[in-house]
Amino acid sequence: MLKVDIVAVGMLQTNCYIVYDTETLDGILIDPGGHTSRILARISELSVAVKAIFATHGHFDHLLAVPKILAEFPVPLYVSPIDCRHLTPVTVSLADIIKETDFFIPFPASKTLTFLGREITVYATPGHSKGSVSIQIEDLLFTGDTLFPGSCGRTDFIDGDSHELRESLLLLASLPGSYTVYPGHGPSTTLSHERQQNPYMRNTL
Repeated sequence: MLKVDIVAVGMLQTNCYIVYDTETLDGILIDPGGHTSRILARISELSVAVKAIFATHGHFDHLLAVPKILAEFPVPLYVSPIDCRHLTPVTVSLADIIKETDFFIPFPASKTLTFLGREITVYATPGHSKGSVSIQIEDLLFTGDTLFPGSCGRTDFIDGDSHELRESLLLLASLPGSYTVYPGHGPSTTLSHERQQNPYMRNTL
């Protein structure tokens, strides 16, 4: 059985997700965006063995803790190759907001998408950034800053694109069945609820 533990981190309260198998205690991290010590403490409390790190996109508030966590857990890191190429310009990563750029080196993208004994499907969902992705594990869907409860991601940053975001929302809306949606910030929701109630998603259908 999979369990999702949430640690809200950083100045923008990014949801860092610890997703782990309750039997094996193997897990992955999604969007470790800051407060490294809090993330590591929670991993220790849960006795989780981290097997991989995933980032939904390349903005600083989803990656800030990555270097120190990789120092503790030398595991594969997945970042979309598109955003990977764009990490170093601070105007794109938004790191200029915090005036801290030393950690922004081009991270390698892992091509291995099977962890925890399960297939992990990564959907390209650009719009908030060129390389934004959404990550599906069984009936869980991690949407980063693409889809929020009743809303969607901003497109007014340098690499944002409102047309691409509409196409990404249409892709998510077209996924069969329902999923528990875990966004990059704020509370979780369900895909069926967003299809019916989210005006941004409904406008794509």
